[in-house]
Parts: sequence; structure tokens; C-alpha cells
Amino acid sequence: MIACLQNHELFIKAVCLSLQSYEIESGDPNTEATYNIVDKTTFKLTLTNVDGGVNSTFVASAPIGTLTLSSKWRAVGGKLKEDIEIDGNKIAKMIGKATVEKSHPEMQKRLIEEASKSKA
Repeated sequence: MIACLQNHELFIKAVCLSLQSYEIESGDPNTEATYNIVDKTTFKLTLTNVDGGVNSTFVASAPIGTLTLSSKWRAVGGKLKEDIEIDGNKIAKMIGKATVEKSHPEMQKRLIEEASKSKA
């Protein structure tokens, strides 16, 4: 599971549910890198490999304001755990919370499926 979380290409393809394209902006995909992502919207994603998993920071700018989703994805006892913080103005936070509640279960499922494939 940890190798799956720390493989930036695999992680991006698993968590960006409507991925159209992505490119590295800066950094090293083996440690920490920032990517420009085009999904249903355009945003920046910074991935930082850490012991036990990866930290991710999504930053999206919209007319309603900037939304930042900071997550700690960890493999704990053979399971995937995500701790998330949502930052932005009140409206951006409401939209961010609704998006997380709707999409993150699918993201987690896809990451677990990818980790299972790598074990096979």
C-alpha cells in the first residue's frame, strides 16, 4: 500500500476521478513534486512522500475563492487511512466538504484496488 501511495503517477490517476491531463511543475516524483492537474477543473497538487504514505495538497482557485485540501494518506495495519483538512472561505469550505464526502470514498477504493494489483 505504501508503494502505491508514493507512486505519484498511480496516485494521481487513482484520485483524480475525471483526469484529463497532468504535468509536473516542479520537484522530484520520488520525493516531493507539484503537478498541474486538469480534471473537471484545473488545480495544483503537491505530493510529498513520507514514512507510511504520502501527504497531498490540492489548491484550486475559483471565482468563489481559493480552496485548499490537505490530506495525510497512510497505510496503517494493512488499511488505508486519510486525514483531511479543508481551508478556504465559508463557501469554498462548504463546496470542498461536499466534494470530499462525495468523491473520497471512490478515491480510497481505487487506491486499495491499485495496491491489491501490485501484490498479485
